[in-house]
Amino acid sequence: MVKCDTPDCNETLTYLPFKCRYCGGTFCKLHRLPENHDCTFSMNDNPRARTTVASSTTSVPEESYNPAQNNFNTPNYTTPEDTEKQMEREMRDYIRAQERQSMPPPPTRSSRAMGENYSPFISRTNKMQVTYTFMGLSAFFFVLTLFPILEPYILFNALNLFSNILAIPTLVTSMFAPSDIFGLLFAELMLYSIGKSIEMQFGSKFMATIYLACGGLGVLSIVLVQSLGMILSIGRLLDLFLISTQWCAILGMMTFLLHLVGLNREMRMYLYFIPIKLKAKYILYFLIAYSSVFAILGIFFTGISTASYVGQLMGILGGKLMFNKFGRRVVTGIY
Repeated sequence: MVKCDTPDCNETLTYLPFKCRYCGGTFCKLHRLPENHDCTFSMNDNPRARTTVASSTTSVPEESYNPAQNNFNTPNYTTPEDTEKQMEREMRDYIRAQERQSMPPPPTRSSRAMGENYSPFISRTNKMQVTYTFMGLSAFFFVLTLFPILEPYILFNALNLFSNILAIPTLVTSMFAPSDIFGLLFAELMLYSIGKSIEMQFGSKFMATIYLACGGLGVLSIVLVQSLGMILSIGRLLDLFLISTQWCAILGMMTFLLHLVGLNREMRMYLYFIPIKLKAKYILYFLIAYSSVFAILGIFFTGISTASYVGQLMGILGGKLMFNKFGRRVVTGIY
């Protein structure tokens, strides 16, 4: 064991010792400074260094020239403060390495441990191909909706679908087409933040699957609601609005991510650029309550699309089902 070189101390050092850069001695925390251990300033750890001022209380080592190597040898200026910083860096690296080792291994195509629930479209990636593609499609279809002649063939409405066969592509295009400029900006932000987390952890195929699955579930529910309105002759359910189903997919992805991080985990959300800390479950409850209230209000008031908010609720349900099927194994580490 290393001991402090101060005669009156002789402490056994159980931590990384401090080495004086002037006399070369090894000291404890209390005697690490030159004035605390009667330093001789003999420069034992750097024989090339010379004293520049004879009357100086501390000697500064100079750079020396080595003709054989044809370069300057810079002396070691290691100080106790530098040693402490290095110790902190090493401790941070050690903790990060422990965290990486404690994480469950990523699922791969060749994994057999997932058993019957194994899905070949789950894998980790460091690319965001699907996220950027969906962001580009959102901007592209939004531009198309600016032309009134193209809007009925981009946004969705069941009545339009039943009366015009050319409207069949709206089952898919409405998942990528925001209804207005503010919807476009918010959708791009949500796609980048949420899509990035999901795609990098679960892979591009899973990102595309959860987006299309939640969006498709929302479209299906809108068709059912509007069909029910036609069968029962309930005018409030027969919306004449052209609906964007993009939020069905985005809310499904958001629900999946909230369950993935843990409903009891505290998260930070921004309300008009004001940071607010809430638990994940309260954010989820707010999304469900918001869609439910407006779905009910649409039955009694005009100007509110009941079918659209029912689709959003189904998107949230799709995100929960996707988590139960695939995301729970990542949280528990069971593959």
